[in-house]
Amino acid sequence: MNLTNLIQKEYSDVKKENSLETSILPSKKMNELVQSCKLFLRICRRVYDALDSYPPKETIILPANFELYNAAQQIVSKISFEKEDISFFVSTLPNYQKFEYFSFSGLFISALINKHYEKTKTNEEYVLITEGLGKGILKELQQIGTYTNGATIHVFGNLGSNTGENMISGKIIVEGNCGYNTGIFMQGGEIILRNAKRGLGSYMVGGKITCERTGTETGYLMEGGTIFITEHCEEIDKNSYGGKIYYKGEKIIRQTIRMPKKRSNKK
Repeated sequence: MNLTNLIQKEYSDVKKENSLETSILPSKKMNELVQSCKLFLRICRRVYDALDSYPPKETIILPANFELYNAAQQIVSKISFEKEDISFFVSTLPNYQKFEYFSFSGLFISALINKHYEKTKTNEEYVLITEGLGKGILKELQQIGTYTNGATIHVFGNLGSNTGENMISGKIIVEGNCGYNTGIFMQGGEIILRNAKRGLGSYMVGGKITCERTGTETGYLMEGGTIFITEHCEEIDKNSYGGKIYYKGEKIIRQTIRMPKKRSNKK
């Protein structure tokens, strides 16, 4: 199955339906942002419904998320907005939590931030207030900060899973808690947060994470970068390919395992 072709097909089908709800927001620009996000969520729903017929589903979730981010970029490229519009857009999201795959709005927001920063290189923070959102995996914004490359994102409230996924550079400050796999596949930059669930820094290859309290599997198969835990950690993963973890100021010595060798095609 070609995920790119699948997503392009779903994108075309949804656009043809042209049946998105009319928003009552006062700004035409904000209407466009809301409708574009709804379009993206419908694509997410259709793609994941289609993936159900291609078991085992777990083996293609990450490639699917990568392709969905590309779809978000494609949608975002067709709209114009300012930095303040992103903050205001996030403030309207409690009105839309009933939509399926709502949590994927975080991926759409990441595409907005990355597009704006790439254009302006602003030194100002992107402020996101999520305090009005409900709790639970279906209502918290996941993948905020995906592919961040230089921007500073300041979040007031909680976030869902995969915050800072594949982050390249910049800073993410969360005045609250994050879900699973914060900093997964992180390449560089810095993440600062209060509490994190399982899998903080999983597959991390660079950058720095500072967290007060974290759950199990901290640093799971990390290859590089540094994690600082200041108060409590349920479990630090025993195996790693590299990287450093400090717990209450002391460096944790872990068993280093060798990277698996790439299989040769030669016989």
